[in-house]
Amino acid sequence: MAVVLDQAREALSYENASLCILRRLRRIEYIMRKIIRLICACLCICALMFGVFAVFFSGEEGEAEADGVKVLTLWQIDGFEGGKGSRAEYLKRAASEFGNGGVYIDVVSVSSRAASINIKNGCLPDILSYGAGFCGIESAIYGEAVSWCNGAYCVISLDGENFDEATSENTVVNGGRENFASVAALLCGLGDADVLAPVSAYAALLDGRYKFLLGTQRDIHRLKSRDVGFFVKPLVCYNDLFQYIVPMRGAAENRSVAEQFIEFLLGRSGSLTAIGMTKLGESLYDDEMHALETADYRFSLPAVMDESAVNEIGEAVKERNINLLKSLLKPL
Repeated sequence: MAVVLDQAREALSYENASLCILRRLRRIEYIMRKIIRLICACLCICALMFGVFAVFFSGEEGEAEADGVKVLTLWQIDGFEGGKGSRAEYLKRAASEFGNGGVYIDVVSVSSRAASINIKNGCLPDILSYGAGFCGIESAIYGEAVSWCNGAYCVISLDGENFDEATSENTVVNGGRENFASVAALLCGLGDADVLAPVSAYAALLDGRYKFLLGTQRDIHRLKSRDVGFFVKPLVCYNDLFQYIVPMRGAAENRSVAEQFIEFLLGRSGSLTAIGMTKLGESLYDDEMHALETADYRFSLPAVMDESAVNEIGEAVKERNINLLKSLLKPL
């Protein structure tokens, strides 16, 4: 039985393996752990009672308990840089607090590419947590997607608070992952600034190659970890750094549990400081992050988008067509 568990763990480490298989293996692993614990308990009872009837009845109870476990799968997609720590681990802690009464929520960190392929093939989790701009889920979701945490764009300076001096020549943009940092740069007048990978952009600011960094909450936490003094101005023109969560069109009997978990997750927003994220409408910080959580953002991306809409936004940025771009965005 231990060999089977090891094989299951090894299979789960390969992200390119089918997530349908991963889901079944996680379910099997959890149930087998329960069975192992029950078998050990049965053996102890046998030793104490010196009878075979105790083993028989304990085995029946163990089978009923294993069969009665409701297992839901939640996929976490990190489409943009977070604050600090892991959003998947945060969700696992929330799932552990929520999981009672025979409910187990299995949180799996998945790349957007793997998630997209599996969703197209009809392999769905029970719950999906994804960043704004992830597309192709229009017909796969159940209900309305809601944001459970967010970050924000900002301009950062090491030298002073005169942000009016920021230009495309003295500013570097943190290009992010799958978010549209280029939209934020264009809408705030920095559309021609150099764009670098996240850590490279941060290093370029520290090295003095640029006076300003158009970054995110992640850069604030990078600087705080180095104990570097800095100044922050939130960019209110645009923000797509929202982590959404939504039930999927899977097993009907799991939807109500999925909705209950999402409500539970939204109710514990006060703990988002553990991962360095914010939540619109809530005041969680008294440091540089406070400016980001109190800003009044003007535009964002719709919570649910199709691929053509995402491509249109990309083309509008290339053409520097601000009017078209604003018509494609969602006012906040």
